[in-house]
This record gives sequence, structure tokens and C-alpha cells, in this order.
Amino acid sequence: MARGPQAQAANAGKTAAATGAGYGTAATGISDTLVPQLNAEATGNIGYTPTQQNNMLVAGEQGAGGANASVAGQAGLAAGRTRNSAATSGVLDEAARDKTRQMSTNALDVSNQSAQLAQKKQQSAQQQLQGLYGTDVHAQLGSMGLIPQDVNADTNAGNSGWLQNTLNMVKTIGGLGRGPGG
Repeated sequence: MARGPQAQAANAGKTAAATGAGYGTAATGISDTLVPQLNAEATGNIGYTPTQQNNMLVAGEQGAGGANASVAGQAGLAAGRTRNSAATSGVLDEAARDKTRQMSTNALDVSNQSAQLAQKKQQSAQQQLQGLYGTDVHAQLGSMGLIPQDVNADTNAGNSGWLQNTLNMVKTIGGLGRGPGG
């Protein structure tokens, strides 16, 4: 039957093992949810969603369309005032080209922003995965490192008591009889 110090050391070893297992279980639960999402972001090229991109493109098209309509309206007014409709076709053609250029610029801007966002998401996800790995490994190894310490404490606790003390005394007395040259 284990004595007080030995029982405490044995219990400490069990506690360390249980703590390590608890960290492992908690890490598994978190990893099951978080890691697949982070892996998708770390390895994928996910910027804006199609809906977000569409909303941004529509907003840009509305602005370009409104500007084009304004130019067309002004050209019509100018033609009516001057009674010279021949000049309006060139103005309207240029307005249409401006609208097309602006819509193309808007679309390219949305694509570039989406690519930048995807790159930021990848970098962030990779850093988070690295942090999770380091935390899990550190906690598990730390808990596992307590087990040998607790086993040593159990062993050392077993080295004291009336029988061990008597044996140590007999060894000491036996060593005294031999003298310095013995």
C-alpha cells in the first residue's frame, strides 16, 4: 500500500497525464472546427464572394451609366439650342467609349481588390495555423514532461521510511568499521 508521499506523487502523475489528455481533447475539438476553414483559406484563392463582387460591379456600373446619361442629356440640349444635331453623334460616341472604359476600370479594380484580400486571408490563415500547432504541441509536451518528474517523486518518496532508514544506518555503521583504508 502506498504511503502519503508516494500516493501524492502517483496522483500527481495521473493528474499530469489527464491534463495532457485534456489539452489534446480540447485541441482536437477546436481543430475539427477551425483547421478546415483555415486550411481552405491558407491554400485557396478566396477573395470576395461572387455576390460581393457583383454588388461592387453594379455600383460601379451605376455611376458610369449615370455619367453617360448626363452627357447624352447635355448633348441633346446643346443640339436643341443650337439646332445643330450633327455634332451630337461624336459626343455621344465618346461618352459611350468613356462609359465602357470606366466600367472596365471598375471591373479590374474589383478583381485586384479581391486578389489582395485573398492574399491577406492566406497569410493570416497560415499564421493562425502555425500558432495553433505551436500551442498544441507546447501544452501537450509540457504536460507529458511532468510525468517523469512525478515518477521520480514517487520513487524518492519510497526511499524513506523506517525500513529504509534502518538499512541506511546499518550501511553507515558498517562503513565506520572499515576505517579510512577499508
